Amino acid sequence: MVRKCILVWLSGALMILASAAIAKEKGKSMEWKPPADRPFPILAWLGPYGDIITDPIVADMANAGFNLWHMQGAYSETETRSALDLGKKHGIGILVRDQSMDCKPNRIPTDASIEKAVDRWKAYPALAGYAIKDEPVWGDFPEIARIRQTLARLDPGRLVYVNLAPSRAGRKRLGGSYPEHVDSFIKTFQPTVLSFDEYPITHHASRIRGEYYSNLEIIRA
Repeated sequence: MVRKCILVWLSGALMILASAAIAKEKGKSMEWKPPADRPFPILAWLGPYGDIITDPIVADMANAGFNLWHMQGAYSETETRSALDLGKKHGIGILVRDQSMDCKPNRIPTDASIEKAVDRWKAYPALAGYAIKDEPVWGDFPEIARIRQTLARLDPGRLVYVNLAPSRAGRKRLGGSYPEHVDSFIKTFQPTVLSFDEYPITHHASRIRGEYYSNLEIIRA
């Protein structure tokens, strides 16, 4: 039976995980699973960089309850390998962001470049999955769906993670209304995890942004 749980990140983003813990893909359990003492997914967005990717820092993350680490940004290969090693030690799964998989306007990853990226990371036990795009525009959906399909073939069972923009991104980026944007993403990408960004409280606002609740309703539906 599929259970749904809602996780609000410290950054203000929201994730809905449609699984008992981390989802299964095509009937095969992912190699990485949350530790028994921290079974509910709690994600560190970005996490430590550079010379603070150290054993004490990652141990503090685990003690704080984190069991996932989203390596969004320009981490070096050395930093990513250190994170994966420390993640294994402290029970933190890593969502790797490999730049060679990024779908950018002037650079579309080939199957060969994706395969090289998978070969770099798939042997690490702490690899929870691949983060391939943050807040894609509607026109990105076919390309990131192709990347997901390639990853599913090369490294089945891993989470392939994409984070949607909120409704205030505007119709030009969304390609229509927000429900249409979410529906198009689900049909094209077929995500294991449905996730979107929202920052409902800002330093200059005296109230929660109004679209926060409507976005929650749309994602929930």
